[in-house]
Formats: sequence, structure tokens, C-alpha cells
Amino acid sequence: AAAERRAVLQQLRRLQGNVKVICRLRPPPAGAGTPVALSVESEGVLALRGSATGAAPHVWEFDRVFSSSASQASVFEEVRPMAAAVLDGVAACVFAYGATGSGKTHTMQGPVSARGCNYRLLTELMRLATEREVSHAHAVRVSLVEVYNDTLVDLLADETPKRRLSLPDDTEAAGVW
Repeated sequence: AAAERRAVLQQLRRLQGNVKVICRLRPPPAGAGTPVALSVESEGVLALRGSATGAAPHVWEFDRVFSSSASQASVFEEVRPMAAAVLDGVAACVFAYGATGSGKTHTMQGPVSARGCNYRLLTELMRLATEREVSHAHAVRVSLVEVYNDTLVDLLADETPKRRLSLPDDTEAAGVW
């Protein structure tokens, strides 16, 4: 049953593609009254309103777009299937990209009252591993890194300041991939 499920999931991933690009509009700061120039036109379309002169809006398409009012839980549901895929042997990565202040930390970490994708994915991964421990043994290795100003930093390192990592040019060398 597990092998059959894995085969079906692999076929589904091939059909859907291995990379999903998701966009989330940052929740506005408390008390902000500034109008937002971006709007979610549909589940996968984001638009930048045209200028006051009536120019056509710029439109971008993504696999999924979340409005600024989207909950942490709804964003997590989009990446939740990755937890099962990891336990099925698929290497997976979730990362956030954007300018300083664009909401990456909010989406990935979140406040204690509304945890982000990192916490929720790890919780789901451990829940599934516990559920499957009757028939499977799992070893889980997790990395949490940040790329900032061309520097790769290990966020799980105990040292202060955090340990800097290097990316080798040689694809045969051991390192962070």
C-alpha cells in the first residue's frame, strides 16, 4: 500500500511540476491606513493597479496567491503535502524570498499566537512520523538557513553570532545544497 501510494504521489508531482511558486501579500502593520496598490485577482493572479492616468495594471501569475488577510493556517495548507512527501523519501525545501520587511519571517516563523510554515510543517512531519512508526522507522534531518547580503547563515547553530556556511563551487564536494 505504501509503495503504491508513493508511486501515485510521484506521478502526481511529475504532472504538477516539482516547483510551486506561491505569493503572499504581507499583512499590513496595525493601524495602517495606506491603500494597497496590489490586489489578488484570482487564486493565482496578482495585479498592480495602473496609475491615475488609467494605465493598464501589471499582472503576474503564480501557482497560488494569498491576500494580506490570509491566515497562517491557510498558507500552511498549501505546503502541508510536503510533510508526507518527505516521509516518502522526497527531498523538499520551502523558502521565502522578498525584500526586507516584505513578510518572509511572518510567513515562515510567525508569532507564537499564529505560527508560520516552519513550525507547522515540523509539527505535521512529526505527527505523520509518529502515526507511521508502527510500520516505518524514520530519521529526520532539518536545516534552517538564511541568505542575507550574499551570506549563508545556519539559523539552528548554537553559536552567537550564528555560524556562516559556504557554498562550494565543486558539485562533488560536501556542503550545503
